[in-house]
Amino acid sequence: MGHVTFVHGILNKTAPEELVQLWRRGLAEEDGFNLGARGVTSSMVYWADVLYDKPLVESAHAESLEAAVEAGAVDPLPMEWRAQLRGKERDLLRDVHHYLYNVDFSPRADARYRVQEEIRKRFVAAIEEGSARPGPHVVVSHSMGTVIAYDCLRRVASCPRVDALMTIGSPLGLDEIQDALQPEWSRLDGFPSERVAKRWVNVYDGLDPVAGFDGNLANDFMKGGLPSVEDIHEPNWGKWRHDISKYLRGARLRERIQFLLS
Repeated sequence: MGHVTFVHGILNKTAPEELVQLWRRGLAEEDGFNLGARGVTSSMVYWADVLYDKPLVESAHAESLEAAVEAGAVDPLPMEWRAQLRGKERDLLRDVHHYLYNVDFSPRADARYRVQEEIRKRFVAAIEEGSARPGPHVVVSHSMGTVIAYDCLRRVASCPRVDALMTIGSPLGLDEIQDALQPEWSRLDGFPSERVAKRWVNVYDGLDPVAGFDGNLANDFMKGGLPSVEDIHEPNWGKWRHDISKYLRGARLRERIQFLLS
């Protein structure tokens, strides 16, 4: 039993009902960890529509940029993000920036949001729903979703507690993001103890261009000055190592999700 609340990452996505099934199938593929077979329910904190006009249609391209990257048709990292990671600029990727600084944004003619307020509201509602189900309750987040999950679990007083947090391909190690999470965040006491009852597991690939520059989070999110995040290196493959569909096939990631739900 148990419940998983997923939080997706940067860039546009398919519709929420399809996206949560993509994540569940990704975990189950190749004799992996089948949530349904183990009676584990799940939901998705879906926020792509806050920043994008309409969902992607082709699921084959929604969670994997590999083919386009290999063909040279897509540069998966926008220039402002690539420059930030080199330390030459301080601008954050648009999605992350708009969230952290609560930008007033209109993704289409009939909708306008304060980005952080809207996504925080959706996250808290999903956690409330998950908390009403049989536990344990685990948040599994990817990319910008890790920023959303940490922000809400650390900085939103109305957010319920969860049993465990998993961050995947996280940019939380970047100074620019940590600066925006102050004053609630500090290096010596950054662990969200009030709302994460047990463990925080962080999974990264050293060649993931989003997480790899500082993939280890244990030294940046300590609990009372002691390392409390479990960092796990999970190598992916190909040119685009940030892909959630690749991470979900990782043996160590699957083993830790199973452990957190036990």
